Amino acid sequence: VILMLALPLASCASGKKMLTLKADGKTYSISVNLYELMCSAMKGTLMAYNYTLEGHRPSQDAYWEIMDTYDGKTMETSDSFYRKNVLENCKAYLVSLYLFDKYELALSESAKKEIEETMDELVKTDGEGSKAKLNSVLANYGVNYNMLKEYYTIKAKFKAVQDHIYSTMGPNVKGEYLNENYVHFYQIFLANYT
Repeated sequence: VILMLALPLASCASGKKMLTLKADGKTYSISVNLYELMCSAMKGTLMAYNYTLEGHRPSQDAYWEIMDTYDGKTMETSDSFYRKNVLENCKAYLVSLYLFDKYELALSESAKKEIEETMDELVKTDGEGSKAKLNSVLANYGVNYNMLKEYYTIKAKFKAVQDHIYSTMGPNVKGEYLNENYVHFYQIFLANYT
């Protein structure tokens, strides 16, 4: 049973929890630092795909101040819109951590290996072979090697939960819903012209 989902207004100090979920006697959380890392990743994705708004790029402050109805309803800045999207992703990741334990899932060896290879590659490229150097680069984003590895682990657990729920091996939620709530039939119309 899910007991609490809290979103405290927290400063960006290391270790502060942004989201907390207490369920089945366990506590799951997403830190402010992880949230900020995800915001930086979103910005990086927008930059990589050359997104522009009114001629501004995500690397420019003006980009984040542009007002629009990004969701088709609410007038807000692009900063507010993207931060809300990242927050929703954090909530999904948080619930997936709970479901990962509830379904008693385990990361596959290939998923673990992929995380290790990604981290090793980052040490080699961005850290120039040094974990300490990589940590100094990551400090610009409010995280360190261990937090980044945690982020990749959370993403892998999220994928494992998705695979479990939506695969033929796990519970077929969509199929069960459709079978309980819909009837499939064929209807043939024959024209009768007289």
